[in-house]
Amino acid sequence: MSVKILRIQQVAQQTGLSHSSIYKQIRLGLFPRPIKLTARASGWEESAVQAWIVERSSPMLRSVAMTASQHNMWHLLDTFAGVFELRGIKNGQPTKTSLISWRHYPPDTDLAAMLDDFERIAMDWDAAGYNVYAVLNEIDEDFRGTSAKDIDIDARRYILIDIDRAAKADCPASDEEIQHAVDLSDLIKKCMSRFGWLEPLVVMSGNGVHLYYY
Repeated sequence: MSVKILRIQQVAQQTGLSHSSIYKQIRLGLFPRPIKLTARASGWEESAVQAWIVERSSPMLRSVAMTASQHNMWHLLDTFAGVFELRGIKNGQPTKTSLISWRHYPPDTDLAAMLDDFERIAMDWDAAGYNVYAVLNEIDEDFRGTSAKDIDIDARRYILIDIDRAAKADCPASDEEIQHAVDLSDLIKKCMSRFGWLEPLVVMSGNGVHLYYY
């Protein structure tokens, strides 16, 4: 039985990862290790790469290291990303930013440590009265700044449909307004489904509904 071997360029094409992302995932134990072909060349069995792609698409895998919360928001984060950014906004206070990057951890650190820090910071800010936001799109793994901008985004993973009130943004939505947003989101999901879109992730935003289409 023949075994097809992929070189790094082919692995990058099949997975959508950059070369450095592939090697970082290997260091974290999250990607198949290459096999040695010669003294100066290595490659991956295509079957191992394909198995990784199938496994990674499983919704269960997106919950890794997040057992403390079953909120749908967790599923929006790419748990294999190397950089996460949190922003905290509170009236009358400077905006807080926190970057959780693989560069800040020892090479043998489990990815769960990054996600635990992400959750701890978000919960602390929330308890202090901040509105907490996370950058959901994939940030360049070599980003070294304090707050990611458009140029620092490697890929956009979601289409967001934000269903909110057209007015009175300075006060909480009423139960009737929230129910109207829920009803409208159901109509939008049915319409998108007719055009072939898969079921979105649904998150209550506080004053309405967010639909995230992958």
